[in-house]
Amino acid sequence: MALSLRETLRVLNSNRSLDQILQFIVHQAREVLSAQAVAIYRPVDQSGIMQIQAQEGLSDTYVRLARIPFGRLATGNAAVMRKPMTICDVNQRLKNRNLALDEDSEAILLQLSTHYRALLAVPMIFPRGEVYGTLDLYYDTPQQFNDEDIAIASAYSDQAVLAIENARMGERLAQAAVLSERDRLARDLHDTVTQTLFSASLIADALPVLWEQDEANGRMALQEVRQLASGALAEMRMLLFELRPEALLSADIFTLLRHQVDAFSSRTRVKASLRAEHFECQMPADVKIGLYRITQELLHNIEKHAQASEVQVILEHADPDPQRKLSKLHCRQCRKCVRLVVVDNGRGFDQKAVTSDHMGLRIIQERVDGFNGRMDIHTQPGAGTRVEIVW
Repeated sequence: MALSLRETLRVLNSNRSLDQILQFIVHQAREVLSAQAVAIYRPVDQSGIMQIQAQEGLSDTYVRLARIPFGRLATGNAAVMRKPMTICDVNQRLKNRNLALDEDSEAILLQLSTHYRALLAVPMIFPRGEVYGTLDLYYDTPQQFNDEDIAIASAYSDQAVLAIENARMGERLAQAAVLSERDRLARDLHDTVTQTLFSASLIADALPVLWEQDEANGRMALQEVRQLASGALAEMRMLLFELRPEALLSADIFTLLRHQVDAFSSRTRVKASLRAEHFECQMPADVKIGLYRITQELLHNIEKHAQASEVQVILEHADPDPQRKLSKLHCRQCRKCVRLVVVDNGRGFDQKAVTSDHMGLRIIQERVDGFNGRMDIHTQPGAGTRVEIVW
């Protein structure tokens, strides 16, 4: 039992889904509590009916049939009375005419009696008092459940409830993260694409008049519309990548960086270029996504702080540093490192005045550490900034 509780605590601290947690609970309970079958019952909405949410060892027929109202049989009574309930002998319960059974309850017990003879139902109650459901243990012989049997089952149920609560909290956090990301993308769509298209629309509306008044100004306005449309297209491509994570994984690093640079240039009107070597070796997904996110963060910092007029992004091979051993992540085929360089001609900064825990730099450093890379920053006030990432 102690080993089982430790295993349950291990699962409690894992990132498994709720369905995986429930299936683990019934499997573990069946082994540890020496039951022939185990089921977790949950109320169905506000109907007052409990149904099986996870089980091991029960027949498909019984699982379909087992719809137990609150206050009926051991399962429904355990949920309502918030304490363990037992049926020590199913056959004797069916024969006892002093305890009337409705038609549905009798059908459930009849089906149960074809395989099992005893049942222990333990309520699953969260620390704050909410009843999650019941943990039902089924035995193929009649049982005389004593206080120790019930206490052990209840202790297991308490640990199981904590694991369920942890899984539910994880799902809520994941849902919150999805909503937060959706809000961020909506803001990006409004701040970039929507405003760009609105500007293009205004210029396009005025273009016929400008052309008639001054053809040179009209041509300049037409060029502005082209640039705005191109910028909106670049931003939309970036947003589509963000909406489809599988697209990030399938795209090559050059495509990802090209979209980053194009979107940055169209958004900021800063001259930006990309120079990238062709890589024959396959770059690991975590490194590719890491370099993509690092470039994204660096370009964001330039836009926000640098006041630059020109930016260059470089992706190239580099010879390994003889003073540093190759990590297991480096390409063994070409025996080369990958170097990402982002350079701007902006105002630079005093590195001594910017601590290592600065949010932007810390995020980038964590990403670099994530794929065992190295980051070097070369900058000084008034002299631009060069950030070099080597993997």
